Amino acid sequence: MACLQNGVNPLDEEYRAAAQAAFCEAFCGCGPFWDGDIFWPQAFSLMNRAIRREKRLRSAYLYEMLSLDMPLGEDRAPSLGTLLPIQGDFTNGVAYQDYIGRLPRDLYRLARRLEEGDTLEEARSGLDWDQERLCRAVERLRRHMEAYLQM
Repeated sequence: MACLQNGVNPLDEEYRAAAQAAFCEAFCGCGPFWDGDIFWPQAFSLMNRAIRREKRLRSAYLYEMLSLDMPLGEDRAPSLGTLLPIQGDFTNGVAYQDYIGRLPRDLYRLARRLEEGDTLEEARSGLDWDQERLCRAVERLRRHMEAYLQM
């Protein structure tokens, strides 16, 4: 229930573990005589806080790992963030637009969102994706952009 209230998958083991640890904390803190009218609201409050904390930690980790400023190649090539907003040279812009137009639909949609200035979180929310799907898509887009640089 707490997972659903926070918009996370209730089958996700990390969120469930955080909620279960918070529940155990509430249960152990209530002593031998507990009142359900006091215990359950407190338990749900602790579980919600634990899930929100897990979401913040996961988001921080995700965006640290998927930074748009991370170099694309081993040789300090441009980053995904500097490559996407193509401006200036018309020929390169047309070639780039043609290239991303041939990407799988989900990668094309992600690239377009990033071109328009969305952050990763805004793109994730706008595309109605979960963090795992965003992570996989950014890595796939990164590989495609590395291939684009090699052309």
